[in-house]
Amino acid sequence: MFDERLLSSGLITPKVSFRERDPTILQAPLLDSPRMKRVAAAFEETSGRHTFADTVEVAVEVGNLVRHTLSFSSMSEAQLPPLDPAALHERPVTNCYGYTIVASECLDKLGVEHYISFANQHAFVTIFKPGSNKAFMLSVADKELYLDITEVIGGAHPLDQLAVGELFAENTFDSEMLRDKIDDDDVRADLMNRRPWLHFATDHKHRHERLTQADFTPIMRTYPSYPGRGIVQHYFDSLSAAQAGRLDDAMTAIENLAGTYPDVDPRNTMLAPRLLKNQLARARRFGDMVTLARAIDASLGAARGTRSAFFLPDTLRSAAMQQADKGTDEEKRAALALVTEAITRYEAIDGGGTLRTAKIRRGEYLLSLLSERLSFPS
Repeated sequence: MFDERLLSSGLITPKVSFRERDPTILQAPLLDSPRMKRVAAAFEETSGRHTFADTVEVAVEVGNLVRHTLSFSSMSEAQLPPLDPAALHERPVTNCYGYTIVASECLDKLGVEHYISFANQHAFVTIFKPGSNKAFMLSVADKELYLDITEVIGGAHPLDQLAVGELFAENTFDSEMLRDKIDDDDVRADLMNRRPWLHFATDHKHRHERLTQADFTPIMRTYPSYPGRGIVQHYFDSLSAAQAGRLDDAMTAIENLAGTYPDVDPRNTMLAPRLLKNQLARARRFGDMVTLARAIDASLGAARGTRSAFFLPDTLRSAAMQQADKGTDEEKRAALALVTEAITRYEAIDGGGTLRTAKIRRGEYLLSLLSERLSFPS
């Protein structure tokens, strides 16, 4: 039996490919494996006097252990096993989200304080030194990105942000500075091509050489480890369910992410939420469209002053327009309330220029049209 609370509870280490090369290698449950016990014993030896270097060393050992347990795949979430212990036991293949959750669970068992960070649809483990700006990242499936990121992070220290009760810390992440930290010339030269999460190229070949400095600086969000694992899990579930057309499951995951949805960087153009919104619209689930948009809007943080802030009022206007089309009088009245709120929200957005003005005009036109149909004063 597996512990349903722990994704790692169903995993056996090392993975089968190691035994195929050497049949004398013995496999064991990950959390109780001899290697995990050795790491725990070494960490306990320095109990009460752990240095930042000690913590980083243990995190790297855990990362290596997880890499020897799981196999990485860049397939879509719907093609991967669900993030639950039984499914991952049967098929130990996952992406950065599964790797991050498993590594975090191992670090928790060892008593290692750590955090989960998210940048441009990529999840990774982070470690910070209290009272210092020292920081380290563990992109668990990618051993080249077990790196010091002290100078890579911009903005207020993540721990200072979390200390005042924020649900997440929000910083910039300088990918070009990260690249300069890599010693291997070949890895450094090809880093951006092989890891598209580090930039915002828009063509299929990731032509990063045409990008500006801003395109190499994604927003990094950092969460405490326990809620962070849940956020990564729900994000994976929302993508997997939407890709498979399981709208009820997708909405359950989205509702669990209200206020903490991690992918709000405007350079990603709200791609995943927009795709789900369109699926809901085709199913005439207008209430769920609005629920989705409110969950995203509550999560915007620093992105509120960007085009991401248009997602909620755009969705309200879209839901109103479609709900009123061939709808009952009651549905048209509900649509009128939605478009009225959309206009108010457009007006409250700072900046936006001519785009904001045009959206307000479209909302006002729709409001007038609906009012006429219902014989309400506009």
